[in-house]
Amino acid sequence: GFDAEAYKLTGAQWAVRTDEVARTMTGQGWTTTVGGAPVYHSEPGMYDDLASVMMANNATRDTAAQLIWNGLQNGTRTVQPTTTAAGGVEWTYVTNSTTLLQQRYSANTMEGTFYGNKDTDATSEDGFIKVDDAEFPYDFDIDNIGEEVKVIWRDGKGGSDAKPDKHDTIFGVFNTGKTQVYHTTKNALQDAEDKNNKKVKFGGTKYDTKDTTIEVTYDYQVKSSPDTVNVADINSASGWRVASPDQIKFVCDEDGKIVAAYVTTVSAGRVTSVTSTKITVSGLGTVDIEDNNVAEGLKKDDIVIFTKFYKSKVADAFVTITKAETVEGKITGFKGDAPKHENLVLDGTTYKVAGKELKALTADNAYTKAATDDEVRLYLCEGLVMAAEALSEAGGKYALVIDKDSGTVGSALSGLKLIVMTPDGEKHTVTVDKNSTKNDKDSADKLTSASDVAIGDLVEYSTLSNGTIKIKTLAKDSGSKNGVTTKVANANDIWDKDSKKLQVTVGSTTGFVATSSAPLFVSVKGKDAASVDANADFYVYTLRDLGNIENKTGGEVTIQAYLDGSEVVAAAVELKNKPSSNTADTLYGMVKSKEGTRKAPNGDDKTLYKVIVADEIIDVYTDATLAKGDLITFDQTSNNVYDDDAFTQIVTADDTVAADWTLAAIVDNDSDLLKYYAETKAADGATAENPSYDGKQVSTAFDKDVTVIYVDADAYDVGDNVDYKVYDPANGYANAVFHVDSGKIDVIIIETSGEANLAKAGDKKDAGTTKFGPAIAAKPAEKVTLDNKNATISAVTGTSGAYTVELSATEVEVGKTFTVTVKCGSVDGNNASGEVVTVTYSGEGKTVEFTGADNTGKTVTFTAVKGATDVTASVAAKS
Repeated sequence: GFDAEAYKLTGAQWAVRTDEVARTMTGQGWTTTVGGAPVYHSEPGMYDDLASVMMANNATRDTAAQLIWNGLQNGTRTVQPTTTAAGGVEWTYVTNSTTLLQQRYSANTMEGTFYGNKDTDATSEDGFIKVDDAEFPYDFDIDNIGEEVKVIWRDGKGGSDAKPDKHDTIFGVFNTGKTQVYHTTKNALQDAEDKNNKKVKFGGTKYDTKDTTIEVTYDYQVKSSPDTVNVADINSASGWRVASPDQIKFVCDEDGKIVAAYVTTVSAGRVTSVTSTKITVSGLGTVDIEDNNVAEGLKKDDIVIFTKFYKSKVADAFVTITKAETVEGKITGFKGDAPKHENLVLDGTTYKVAGKELKALTADNAYTKAATDDEVRLYLCEGLVMAAEALSEAGGKYALVIDKDSGTVGSALSGLKLIVMTPDGEKHTVTVDKNSTKNDKDSADKLTSASDVAIGDLVEYSTLSNGTIKIKTLAKDSGSKNGVTTKVANANDIWDKDSKKLQVTVGSTTGFVATSSAPLFVSVKGKDAASVDANADFYVYTLRDLGNIENKTGGEVTIQAYLDGSEVVAAAVELKNKPSSNTADTLYGMVKSKEGTRKAPNGDDKTLYKVIVADEIIDVYTDATLAKGDLITFDQTSNNVYDDDAFTQIVTADDTVAADWTLAAIVDNDSDLLKYYAETKAADGATAENPSYDGKQVSTAFDKDVTVIYVDADAYDVGDNVDYKVYDPANGYANAVFHVDSGKIDVIIIETSGEANLAKAGDKKDAGTTKFGPAIAAKPAEKVTLDNKNATISAVTGTSGAYTVELSATEVEVGKTFTVTVKCGSVDGNNASGEVVTVTYSGEGKTVEFTGADNTGKTVTFTAVKGATDVTASVAAKS
């Protein structure tokens, strides 16, 4: 609407004049009346957001877009005639209350506060958002909640003309940037030291609040009646001002004072299970990957950071899961006593501990008690330590004596020499320092001669350098402050991998938990040796990495150990054979194949089996006899070599399911529940071999650390990662076996091909066998019970006879046929002459007509119909 001549936008000074008009005649705004109330419409200056642009230069696309957008929001100009006092006409340009956007594109703009979407309960319709009191379809980032936004829309037919709605075309919604917001974390909050409780502080700056309380929304769970928080609680060290990565967004009013806060709770957990469709995290639960924001590549035992938006129940919430940042190094300092550590100093850098407590989130080697020189991995979020894992552990120096000479301690010519093995497996030849002692209770109890120490002794030392060792204690010595010895009888446990307890006894207590890096020294004497000597084999393991150890020597063995409080920090034992090295997790799976004899990693000849576990196939070397298709459980070793008794059959040789396992046909899963057809119970209450499809489903909850194994028992391969709804009633196979611990399913093995029972030794569908317990019993056929068997009806004519209606069965399977036979009760035929017998089944109707004597009967066939039961007959004279 700007006329070039009227506004002098021509001639040599056109550019200067154009620039002047653009600066002075835009961004004015105007007021209109909407619904009887004045509404101010702001318009941008032509150069808004372009202050640094040189207008004499060629316009970039960014500059052109901004100029166009600013111009579109300005009011148009119209030339208007005015009569002068002398009767002449003057033309005046006036600004309209119609923007160029409205005039050219029939589009409107609206500014208002963004309140959210259906997830935040701001709208009732999915896909809609709410700005002020307007609800309309649009996808807008929830991060803008509480802030001023501008909506651009074109009014459609129907609905409101004053605000956007579902009838309109929405061109865009964007944040105007006019709402002052501050982003911080709870950890970054500082004490505002404001006795009036109307200030908060972070980043070294104090910010005013409008009142002593502000509105607060947690995890975008918007309520009809907002929650509030006292500013005093925000500033309190027992309130918000804590070591927490929780995110805070403060929102200000038009005066720049904080009026609201949006808090996002940030937590850490460990991944306990991952499939192609679901992930389970400790402290969170099971999450559908497709419907949430889950980082790619996460695996079991990863430490992750998660947030849960909109709803409290995880199944209804929107969840984000990302892998935690990590940093590794050596502890050089710390503050606080375990587990309440305020901070950890890692190689000189201080890290605050979230919640001032080290939480045991890692699967193993959880680090909750700090000590200098410990090697650790820290899991971080916003620079805070969410969890820690020990990579090595300080707190003691231990070694096993594996050889000695006959020297004398302190002798300059013939000092006592030892060969010791340290936890790293290294062997050291050393001379015993003259200040060595047998125990640290009595410094006068010196270690003086070769007779004071024996091969196989576990010792604690203070220094091991320059070819000497200074021994502090002998574990076997009763005077050792932390040393303890326990004799274990044949066939008794030495180490329990599940409880992580070494079976040593102190007073009335047997069984103490081993620390994450406690070494176990093992002496294996020769078959003919009476006791351990220098010819024995010596090994060292990390106790926590071993499977169950049982005394199989045929006699008594002695466990030597050192305790730190109630935890084992080092131990030694004599065994007949090496323990299974580096046992980690308990595995479950199916034997895929027997490969024959191979050289095992430990150098022995063993039988090699391929075994399906989880989503991979592993090598198993053993002298045990396994068969293709066996379902087994065993403790994994790092070198894949196993004792012949390392395996437990889940389905035994006679096809009986192990007592603590359940055979089932899976029909569905619902969040944390598994639905299945359960085993039937025999009359005596015992569990029968077969589960029965009797129409009754049972539900059992999953453990939070449930392990799921998928196998293809038809092809002897890894099964597909399917959802649990895999039961095929057509073949009726038992397609699952699971284990329940403390009332919850912790392991489930699922057959996914649908072509075989989870079976032993090659039994497939086409083999005609029913291993793994015979197939699920077929679903019982639905039957109907028929009425009026052998009913008698009187004849219409005659006096000596009647008709009899006979059914072939009283109970008939739906869909199957049955017969009705009608016989005349008289041999002379008088009763049958000229009479019609009508037989009716409530599912069908047919007529039997008798045309003479007939005592053999007329038969009619019916098909059993669900719900229909009555059979009736009647006799009438032929008309």
